Amino acid sequence: MAVNADLVDLRVLLVPAPGADLIRIAVEAALVAAGGELALTPAAGNLLLVCGQLPDRLAEHADRLWEQMPHPRVRLEVAAVHDAERMLAAAASSLRDVPAQRAAAARGADPGHGLPSQEGHEDMDASGPEEMAGGHEGMDMSGHGGMDMSAHEGHGGMDMSAHQGHGGMDMSAHQGHGGMDMSGHDHMNMSGPGGIPLASGDEDRDGLEMDVLNRTLGPVLPLWDSRILVRVVLAGDTIRSAEVELVAPAEAPPPGSAAVLRLDEAVRFLRIAGGDAVGDRLTRARNAAFDGRTDAALRDARSARRRIGRSPLIRWTLRGLTVRERPLRVLLLDRLDEAILLLRGETPAATAPLLGAEELAALVTGRDLGTARLLIAAVQPDPSSAAPPPAEPAAEDPAAERAHAEPTHAASGHAAAPGGHHHG
Repeated sequence: MAVNADLVDLRVLLVPAPGADLIRIAVEAALVAAGGELALTPAAGNLLLVCGQLPDRLAEHADRLWEQMPHPRVRLEVAAVHDAERMLAAAASSLRDVPAQRAAAARGADPGHGLPSQEGHEDMDASGPEEMAGGHEGMDMSGHGGMDMSAHEGHGGMDMSAHQGHGGMDMSAHQGHGGMDMSGHDHMNMSGPGGIPLASGDEDRDGLEMDVLNRTLGPVLPLWDSRILVRVVLAGDTIRSAEVELVAPAEAPPPGSAAVLRLDEAVRFLRIAGGDAVGDRLTRARNAAFDGRTDAALRDARSARRRIGRSPLIRWTLRGLTVRERPLRVLLLDRLDEAILLLRGETPAATAPLLGAEELAALVTGRDLGTARLLIAAVQPDPSSAAPPPAEPAAEDPAAERAHAEPTHAASGHAAAPGGHHHG
C-alpha cells in the first residue's frame, strides 16, 4: 500500500479487544504504509479505533479515552482484518467533513466538561473571574474592607502588621464564600481534575514520603497485552501491591497466525525495552509475515535476531531480570527463534512462561513501573486462569432497545454516523 495523501493526517489511538491482535496488526500495517501515525495519548489522536468487540467491563475505558480526545475526532470499530483499510479511509473522510465536525464539537461544548463538578456551589457564580471579583457575598474585593489596595504597589512604608485584620475584616468570614465551607471541602471529597481522587502519602523505601495512588494498568495502554489488567497501589513509581485479572479472548487465533503473533510479542517487548531501531526492523518482519511474504519476513527476523544478540543496550536494560529463573534476554531470543522456525514451516516448542493471575501479581509487586512492564511483556497469561467472556444478553424488543440506546449516545457526547463510526 503506497503512501495515501488522504490518510497522512490520521493519528490513531488504538483500543484492542482481548484476542484481537491480528486486527490491530492489520490496522498498524495499513496505517504506517499509508503514511499515518499511531497516537500514544488521547490528546495526540484524532481517531479512536476499537479493534474487535470489547467486553462490557472494558468498554468504559474506551469511552473515557474518547471523552479526552480533542475535536476534530472520529470513533470507529473494526470487526475484521479485511476491514482495516476501508475503515481508515472512512475515518479520513469523516475528519475532512468540516460542517459535521463543527456540529459535533458544538454538541459537546459543555463549559464544565472535564472539570470537577460544580454541584453544591449554587451560591457561587462560576461564570468567570470578572463576576467573582465583584461578588463574594457583596464584599467589595477592590477595597478589602475599606483598605486602599493601591497601597500595595510598593509595599513601601506600609506596616505589614496592619494586615492582621485586613482593615478590621475578620478573615474567618471567608468560610462562607456563598455558603461553601472552604475549611473542610467535605462535599468535594478533595477530588482533583476530572474527579480523580488526590493522592495520600506513605513512606518510601528510603524514608521519604511519597504519593500513594491506586491505578489500573491496561487494557488501553500502548504496547500492553489487552488480556491482562493489573490493579496496583503505587508509592511513587513502585508497586506496593497488585491484583491481576485475566480476560479471555472471545475466540482463539486462526490457524497459521502463530509466527505473526510471536513476532508481534517480540516487537512490543523490544519497544518497551527501548530497542526502537531493531524494533522497526522486527515490525517489518511482522508485517511481511502478516501479508504472506515469508521470505522477506525471514530475512528481517534473522537480521533482528543477530542485532539483538549483539546489542549491549538490550543486554544492559534486561540485566538481572528473570521469570522462573530464566533471564528476560533469553526469553526474548527464544521468542524470536520460535517465530523463525514457524516461518520455516517447523513446529517449535512453546518457550514463553504461562503465568496465572496470582503469579503475575507476585511478579510485579515491589517493582517499579518500567520493570513491571518488561516482565509482563516477557510472559504469556495462562488461559486456564482467565475469566471467560461474558454471555451475550438476551434479545430485547427492538422498540424498547432503541428507546434504551438513544439516551446513551446523547449522554456520551458522540452520535452514531453512517458506516459504523462516530463524529465528535
